[in-house]
Parts: sequence; structure tokens; C-alpha cells
Amino acid sequence: MDVPPSQPDVATALGDALSQTGGLFDRCTPDTAGTQVIGSIPSPLGSEPALDAKCWAGITSHPGFYVIDLSFVSPSSLPITEIPVGPSFVHLPKVGSSEAARYGYVVSSLGATSYDTTTEYRTASSDNSMFSYYWEGESWDQHGPGPCGVWGFRWARSAVWMAMITACPG
Repeated sequence: MDVPPSQPDVATALGDALSQTGGLFDRCTPDTAGTQVIGSIPSPLGSEPALDAKCWAGITSHPGFYVIDLSFVSPSSLPITEIPVGPSFVHLPKVGSSEAARYGYVVSSLGATSYDTTTEYRTASSDNSMFSYYWEGESWDQHGPGPCGVWGFRWARSAVWMAMITACPG
């Protein structure tokens, strides 16, 4: 495999990765230092209340490219600071509603390519129903409604998937 001809600066690389998420991080934008930022993630298409979220970027430099992992947890008070690569779990609290997601990209001067995404959520029991949302580069798709009071996990090599757990208060 050839090394890309040049490596973008880290701010450009982070911007390229963020541009692959359909605006998910617009109100909770990670910085290049990896600082955890408190913000919100609004529903991509629906009318559910926004997620209270903690967001961050893990950035690793390699010759000619970066590996950038964009992550969020909700609520922002969760003590989670790392979400592993691959189909593994972060062990969300067994009470209330919570969510953890990581979207991984390889970014070079040739653009950003998704390499791994994972989303885990747990919702409180409620008579409400919730929607989940899926982005694969063009537009958001809405899935559901689904029941509250469930645990869910999604793992893929591409796409952005998230659940609007705020529909299931508790």
C-alpha cells in the first residue's frame, strides 16, 4: 500500500472526519486536543428532545494519514472516557437511559474513509417509543418507532447510527 502524497494538517483532518457524520457533532464539536466537550445532539429528523452529550475526538497520526475516532456519550455525566474499536461493549448503567457511540475514520489528503462504527444504548422502561437514525453520506434515515426499556448495539464498518434515547426518560 502506498502512503498518500501528503498529510493534511490535524484541524483539516478533523474537519474531514466531522463532515462524514451528517452534522451530528455540530452542537458538540470535538477539538484537536482530544478535550471532552459538553454539548447537545439534536434529533436529526424528529422532534425528540436533544441529547445532553459529552463529545471528544481521539486522533492518532501515522505517516501520510490520521486515524480519527469521534465519540459521544449521553448523558454527559457518564464517566466513560473511551469507546473501544470493534464489536465490544462499554457497560452502560442499568438504570435510566444512556448511549455511547464511536465513529472511526482514516483521513488523508485523499479524504476520510470510515473504518469502524459502534453504538450502544440502554433505555428506561416507558410507554413511549423512540426512533433511531442512520446516515450513510447523503441523508438521514429514520427507523422505528421502537419500544423503550431495551438495550441495543450496532456495529458496522461504515455509516453513522444513533438512537434518540431522550424519548425514554427515566
